[in-house]
Amino acid sequence: GFYDRMHIDRAVVVATEMELRKLCVEVLESQRRVVDMFTALGFEQEAVLRDHVVDGDGRPGSLCILSRFLDG
Repeated sequence: GFYDRMHIDRAVVVATEMELRKLCVEVLESQRRVVDMFTALGFEQEAVLRDHVVDGDGRPGSLCILSRFLDG
């Protein structure tokens, strides 16, 4: 899928080569596996925006913002 470790690791390498200081991702809070994967890869939760998004059925959901500072 879109969120897999290989793609995330590559994004970190490219961002580091570009001398970026920080990467941020936005993930639906309900996608706990994805949130947990980013956390395992060094990302930290910075915020949860409650009822910030709406799914295709009109149900509200919360958006989790995670970030990782890059070395360099």
